[in-house]
Amino acid sequence: MKKILLPKLFFLIISISIAREYHRDISVHDPVMMKEGDTYYLFATGRGISVWSSPDINNWKKEESVFASAPWVQEVIPDFKNHIWAPDISFHQGKYFLYYSVSSFGKNTSAIGVTTNLKLDPQSPDYKWEDHGIVVRSVPGRDLNLSRLRGSQ
Repeated sequence: MKKILLPKLFFLIISISIAREYHRDISVHDPVMMKEGDTYYLFATGRGISVWSSPDINNWKKEESVFASAPWVQEVIPDFKNHIWAPDISFHQGKYFLYYSVSSFGKNTSAIGVTTNLKLDPQSPDYKWEDHGIVVRSVPGRDLNLSRLRGSQ
């Protein structure tokens, strides 16, 4: 009896841990997706840029965020809380370019940055996000704060 029960128990524990790793119903904001090899990668608004991977676009696994914190942002946006939004990804000349937005809520202190990687698979030895900093930014006192116009329409 013990010989039959032990393998079944082991299989059940492994199945539960695998099931917890993947999720079918995820909720994200501003998603963008790119496929590398047999895996889809979804990037979304979140702390450090949220990342999910999937072999079939139905079962999603949470990956580590792109950034623990974007290194240059604190200098531009002093009250930045690592909430990076509206990422966009493209592939050009063998590299993935991931653009992202940062801002101070309700102010015109905003910027768009870019980071690159050779691979999207975190298990790859070539996986490493290299941040290139600001692409474009607004300057307080110089640029129009369009966020104020939202309430006046």
